[in-house]
Amino acid sequence: MLMVGDNEPYLRKKFYPDRWRSQEYVDKKIQECEDKIENKIMEPIKHSGHVFVCFDSTEAANFLLT
Repeated sequence: MLMVGDNEPYLRKKFYPDRWRSQEYVDKKIQECEDKIENKIMEPIKHSGHVFVCFDSTEAANFLLT
């Protein structure tokens, strides 16, 4: 939530440009972050080709090794 108007702290008014304090700027940045996340999720997964197998017992491991 943005603090705009009389409730906004003096230092924020003094040191942050108006565009950084506008709701449109915040909404735009949030949308950009969501788009980046969505693009990252949609990228293909590159597999390394490694597999880790866990056995319940040494008997099961020996069964598959023979």
